[in-house]
Amino acid sequence: MCKGPDEKITNFQISYNELGQKVSRYNYGEYKVTATALNQPSEEAIKAANRVYNELFYKFNPQPRHYNNDLDGGRS
Repeated sequence: MCKGPDEKITNFQISYNELGQKVSRYNYGEYKVTATALNQPSEEAIKAANRVYNELFYKFNPQPRHYNNDLDGGRS
């Protein structure tokens, strides 16, 4: 049983799981503790971030214009 707040945490490790979530593992006295930070963004946040990314990408990386060769009668 834990002896109180003075008990030391040992074997502290931080890693990341396959979803990119932070996983902390440590021993607290006789207990083995695993904690996972559930830091997954919402669908709304993902859509908003993608919208901003696309706006900025095309603003700073203009795409070449594609002209229809048939408009000039095939002279080019």
